[in-house]
Amino acid sequence: DGSVGCAKACSYGKGVSAGALALMLQNIFTVCCSFAVPLLQRRVPALTVQRVYTLALACMSLLMFCVSMFNGGSVGATSVFVCLMGLAQYGSQTFPYALMGMAVPDSEKGLFMGVLTLAIVVPQLLDVTYTGSLADGAGVEWVVFVGAVWAALAAGGQTAAGRLQQR
Repeated sequence: DGSVGCAKACSYGKGVSAGALALMLQNIFTVCCSFAVPLLQRRVPALTVQRVYTLALACMSLLMFCVSMFNGGSVGATSVFVCLMGLAQYGSQTFPYALMGMAVPDSEKGLFMGVLTLAIVVPQLLDVTYTGSLADGAGVEWVVFVGAVWAALAAGGQTAAGRLQQR
């Protein structure tokens, strides 16, 4: 039936538009974090800021999973959570390089930046080896859930490492 195909195409187009808007808002929120977090760091230690954004990533991923599972994937709620993930995007893609730029001598920055980039990229490469199969088998929601679990483990590891370092 032609009307079914047209309805699916219209629904797909609305989804693409909502996703593009959510990603644009996410990037705007990331830029806002780039301006706000350095001001916050004047009062709060950098590792505390890092723990907060990692915990925020875990919470937002878990909330996005819950919205997908229990609300039928509400476009508005999902767009809000994608937008707020800009904090996690800032934390994983900008903040580590800013810390590196402040802490490493100029003569060694290239080596340290390369190692940091590998530490970010290699887990992403490992991640894509199973997420496609997981999405096909269990659904995209479960990929988000696995991401939330990894982020929660990272937040817990950062907290434990901070406590060990204080001793």
